[in-house]
Amino acid sequence: VTGVQTCALPIFKQGKVKVTFTKKDGTTRVMTCSLKPELLPKVEITESDENKPERKKSETSIAVYDLDIKSWRSFVVKSITNVTVED
Repeated sequence: VTGVQTCALPIFKQGKVKVTFTKKDGTTRVMTCSLKPELLPKVEITESDENKPERKKSETSIAVYDLDIKSWRSFVVKSITNVTVED
């Protein structure tokens, strides 16, 4: 985890967060997302999940749960242009 991620991750764990960032194609995206456990989908872990190798963590991106489309998304931390905590 990079220094920027260390600073940014706690913000997304507070509740609903509206983040504006520049996508890789140059367009701007506004996303309402979170890492607050109460707002994330419930996941059941099966035996086959336990045997999967752990995914490599990115040093430049953050994965968050998009509350509008109900799906996991990620973005490059440096591309963030605005962050607003809604809760």
